[in-house]
Amino acid sequence: MDDIPQPGPSSAPLFVRQTINNIHSTSSSFLISTSPIKSSSKPPIFHTNRISPKKADSHYYKDLLMFPACTPYELWLQNVLLESEVRDSTQKDALMEAQAGLVLSNLYSVQVNRQLQAKEEKKSTKGKKRLMGDGKAKLFSGDKFYQLCVDDEQQRQEDIENANERRDARRAQAEKISEWKKDNKAIKERNKAKKEEFSVAVAAWEAEKEMAKAEKRKPRWNKPKWKDYNPKKMKPRPKKPAEHDGDDGDENSGSDDDVESD
Repeated sequence: MDDIPQPGPSSAPLFVRQTINNIHSTSSSFLISTSPIKSSSKPPIFHTNRISPKKADSHYYKDLLMFPACTPYELWLQNVLLESEVRDSTQKDALMEAQAGLVLSNLYSVQVNRQLQAKEEKKSTKGKKRLMGDGKAKLFSGDKFYQLCVDDEQQRQEDIENANERRDARRAQAEKISEWKKDNKAIKERNKAKKEEFSVAVAAWEAEKEMAKAEKRKPRWNKPKWKDYNPKKMKPRPKKPAEHDGDDGDENSGSDDDVESD
C-alpha cells in the first residue's frame, strides 16, 4: 500500500506524526493512503453522545446565586460561578454543532459507500456472460445447459443486431447533420446578401428623408422593411432518434440563430 509522504521533523508537531503512525496499524489506514478507496473500506464508526436540550433558564446554581453576597470573597465566588456557567453553555453549543456535523458527514459517507459499491459491482459484471464462468460442473447433454447455450447464442445475435442498428442510426444522423449544416450555411449566406441590400436601401431612404425634410416635403418612397426581402428562417437541427439518444456521433448541441429581425 502506497502511503502519503509523511511530514518532515520540522513541518509537523510530534503528536501529529505520532497520530499518523498510529493510524497505519488500524483499519482506517486507507484514509492516509494514496491508493483508491474501495467500498470494502468502511469509515470509522461515530458513536453519538446524548446531549440534553438547552433550557430557557440555564442557571444550574440558581439557588446559590440568589443568596446575597455578604463578603467580597462570596461575591467573587458568585462571579466565578456565573463565568463557569457561561463557559459550559458555550462549550455545549459547540459540541452540539460538531456532533450534528458529524452525523451529517456519516450519512454522506454511507451514501457514497453504497454508490461506490454499486459501481464496483456493475464494473465487475460488465461484459459478456460466460457459460462456464461460475466454476460449477456442467452436464453438456443436459437440458438446462443446452437452454443456456441457446439463450447465449440468441443474446449474442441480438447484441450484434443492436450494434448494427446503432451504427446505422449514427451514420444516418451524421448525414442529416451534414445536410442540415450545408442548407443553413446557404440560408445564412443568402440572408447576409439580402441584409446588405437592405442596409443600402435604408441608407438611401435616410438620405431621401433628410433631403425631403430640408425641402419641406414628404419622402418619395416609404422606408424599406426587412420582411420585404423575404428572409429565410434557419432550419431546425435534426432530432436524434428516440431509441438512440446516447449514440449520436455529432456533439454539437446548439443550432444556428434564426433570421435577423429589423
